[in-house]
Amino acid sequence: MNNHVEESFSNIRTVKAFSNEINEVQKFEEGNNAAYKIGVKRAIWQGLFGFIGQVTGTIAIVTVVW
Repeated sequence: MNNHVEESFSNIRTVKAFSNEINEVQKFEEGNNAAYKIGVKRAIWQGLFGFIGQVTGTIAIVTVVW
């Protein structure tokens, strides 16, 4: 995605000359949305893993103390 944005910014005159701004914005939005969805999935899994780890650790401590 960064390469695409860098290329668009470096060639902004060409993009404007061909009136292709709307297409470039749509491509950037699609890439940005895909990255956001991946980030959300990763955050959910990371939160779930952390929760399970803490619950397991707490159960282990309570079991040892009991």
